Amino acid sequence: MMFRNRNWLKWLLVLVIACSSVSFISAGEEITAAGTDSFQSGQSYVAGEILVRYKDSLTSLEKVKVKVQHGLSGKKELLSANTELVQIIGGQSVEQVISRLKADFRVAYAQPNYWYTALYDLPDDEYFGLEWGLENSGQIIGGSAGIPDIDIDAPETWPVTKGSPDILVAVIDTGIDASHPDLAANMWTNAAESNGQPGVDDDKNGYVDDIHGWDFFNGDATVYDAADGDDHGTHCAGTIAAVADNGIGVAGVAPGVKIMSLKFIGPSGGSTADAIEALDYARLMGADLASNSWGGGSYDQMLKDAITRFGKPFIAAAGNSKKNIDIRAFFPAGYNCENILSIAAIDNRGALASFSNYGVIGVDVGAPGVYIASCTPDSTYSYMSGTSMAAPHVSGIVALMLSVRADLTGSQVRELVVGSAAPLASLTGKTVSGGMANAAAAVQAALNGLPEPADTTPPALVSVVPANRSTGVSRTIQVIFTFNENIQPGPGFAKITFVQKKTAVPYVASIDGTQLIIQATVELNALTSYKVTVPAGAVSDLSDPTGNPSIAAYATSFPTGR
Repeated sequence: MMFRNRNWLKWLLVLVIACSSVSFISAGEEITAAGTDSFQSGQSYVAGEILVRYKDSLTSLEKVKVKVQHGLSGKKELLSANTELVQIIGGQSVEQVISRLKADFRVAYAQPNYWYTALYDLPDDEYFGLEWGLENSGQIIGGSAGIPDIDIDAPETWPVTKGSPDILVAVIDTGIDASHPDLAANMWTNAAESNGQPGVDDDKNGYVDDIHGWDFFNGDATVYDAADGDDHGTHCAGTIAAVADNGIGVAGVAPGVKIMSLKFIGPSGGSTADAIEALDYARLMGADLASNSWGGGSYDQMLKDAITRFGKPFIAAAGNSKKNIDIRAFFPAGYNCENILSIAAIDNRGALASFSNYGVIGVDVGAPGVYIASCTPDSTYSYMSGTSMAAPHVSGIVALMLSVRADLTGSQVRELVVGSAAPLASLTGKTVSGGMANAAAAVQAALNGLPEPADTTPPALVSVVPANRSTGVSRTIQVIFTFNENIQPGPGFAKITFVQKKTAVPYVASIDGTQLIIQATVELNALTSYKVTVPAGAVSDLSDPTGNPSIAAYATSFPTGR
């Protein structure tokens, strides 16, 4: 037994140190199996890597046994419970290993480590430095004269709020040049690490010296790498929160909020594992929303789980493939998560951008995304185009909303942004809202709050006088039915009956607040039994325009006195 254990430990050591190189293949080239949801044609993933979600009851030792049995080595444990990125040992294919893992009772599910790319088109035209998306005066952008007021009305919002420094936007993207003069003052700073000891995890969150965020692609605290070309994340950050009124560059939609840089995309893209870790870090460190200008074509269950777990508003670019994503799915924008806002791109004349995806079910609103001027590294500014540029406009809007109503949930934010969108003919039948996100209207909607949920509860009886089977009742009695809320006549009001055996007694019925009052118009006979019946639907809820008629019948019987 001791000999076997030593060999087992030696095998584990081999698993740990083997296969450190990474290459990329296209899922469409290798995966042909039908009937599985782990593989999607056309989506790239990291060769030799798999994300495994273990059953909740599994111990650490049992997880090790799973890896040994299937020829896997642990590469990275994610913050997500029971999820691990593993490396395949030997010549097994990703498809073969996942097929076996799915049949293993100890595994909840397994999937490739999908690869995502940033979504933007670089224009060739000269940079003018005009932010038509915030304020469109009809200026010429990229050779096209804009239509005035085709914009998000950012300046109209700023008298109410320019954004609170307490609101933290996680930019999950490529890196951000945190030293850019238009961004430096608005970069989030992790005080525990900034004031702590270099090389020490001062806040014990598992990341050393994470002062402005973390680089999950390279696995270090340097959130900007010039060699990686981190223009994209820097540009997105500038649209959200570039410093305003400093005499240089551009102004962000929400120039008062803070930006957290969570880099998971490198020169060629980024993986599911790193995207999940970035989202979990954002949740751990208190981000209020996440801006996401990236995506791909495959359904990624673990990424969807991470978005749901994040819970806060998750703003996602709809993609640049000119596709209806209700028919040809695009993720993460197309996931059915209540906290996702999916964003299409429009140009400065209000047209749906030629490259933009759309979908009356899967895309919520449009936002400026063509020739967008913003920050780029080394104190520069550039135009970029794409739904990647549209999403940060909405991220800025959401940051403004949360600055005035920090208690809004992800689903509430989505409802308010969609409900306050400015109608655009080009987006009718192309997005849920049929319009462009509007900062001023969205912030006002946040201040006004969500409408009270519809009252669907009908009135209920509290008491009746005289009570059923009362004796010696006055011959001029008013029969009073009292309900638990103010009432009005319902569809069955005329069917109330007042009888002496089978003989109808003439009466009048009236309503006073919560009371239904029934009064005979003749004096009742002495020592005689009477019955008053209020049928279902006789009264309804006064506070609800739809009424909610009562669903029960009520009656009282009583004999009169002398």
